[in-house]
Amino acid sequence: MSLMFFDSLVRFSAIAILLMVATLAIRDAKEIKSSRYLIGLGVTLTATLISYTLEPMRLSEPLYILARFIDIPNIIFVWFFSLSLFNDEFEIKRKYWSIAGLYVGLVALLRFGQFNIIPQHPYALLVIIDLVALLIVIHLIMITLAGRRDDLLEARRRSRFYFVITLAFTILIYALSDVLLVTPYAEIVPTIKAIIVLPSVLWTAYWLLKLSPDALTFETQSETIEPQLSEREEELAEKLNAAMQDEKAYLQSGLTIEHLATQIGSTEHALRALINGQLGYRHFSSYLNSMRIAHVKQDFLNPKKSDISILTIALDAGFNSISPFNRAFKKIEGITPSQFRHELKGRD
Repeated sequence: MSLMFFDSLVRFSAIAILLMVATLAIRDAKEIKSSRYLIGLGVTLTATLISYTLEPMRLSEPLYILARFIDIPNIIFVWFFSLSLFNDEFEIKRKYWSIAGLYVGLVALLRFGQFNIIPQHPYALLVIIDLVALLIVIHLIMITLAGRRDDLLEARRRSRFYFVITLAFTILIYALSDVLLVTPYAEIVPTIKAIIVLPSVLWTAYWLLKLSPDALTFETQSETIEPQLSEREEELAEKLNAAMQDEKAYLQSGLTIEHLATQIGSTEHALRALINGQLGYRHFSSYLNSMRIAHVKQDFLNPKKSDISILTIALDAGFNSISPFNRAFKKIEGITPSQFRHELKGRD
């Protein structure tokens, strides 16, 4: 089998699957945040596959240059897609834009050099680009795995480790293959990249092929339809209610689902299923914060605590510092704690 035939087989299979997944995402799940990044990833990765090819298969010069610039942010879309997939509250913050801008700028600079628009410094730029890509991968691994403990969706919890490790390995090998560009094996780098991409594309297509919006939120029929509680589940629900409502376990700073499960004599799995399936929370922190914010609001309404600072009230309610408290309060109430308290005083 010739290299060109093998390359074409791998490359165009990956392109066809990418376009199919992107089309289904646009049709069936365009309102879901993670699907938007998936569409962007499909477009940029397709641009890479159709432009970064063996010499005899190369596009005409204008189309080649256009595709090579379209493919620049593909790793950024991988990053954003993964973060949004595993974090319901993911927003592209300034630090994300900064890193994304740095990466895109560096790769654009590399492209300008490749097209002789500016003097070329390929090796130095490649090293820096690979270092930035490495930082992105490390961040992705840390954030996604750190959220595993807080996640109440069992399917998503199971997927975190395997998804992130596989994706991170693919990105790293893909980036490191650029080292071959300064060796006698440079001509086979496009084929290597296509081979690296194909397994991930196949896995993504297998996972999302149906493509229902539920696939991107990890919901299943059993999670969206509330079943009748068994006797054991009713007993667990009573224990949870006693711990949280009567004993006010949520006031414990640093309370985790592991600690709570131990306190009420439950397994983590059963407790996660109960809080998610019956109470509708997707993250333990969201459940905990709802209890704590309700407690804080009662303190704000208490005339005896009108002179107590917001920070003290927040710490007494189990929050570790003022910043996460402010974020949680505004997310639930739509205004800051200071505004909420000010409005209460205005009613007096």
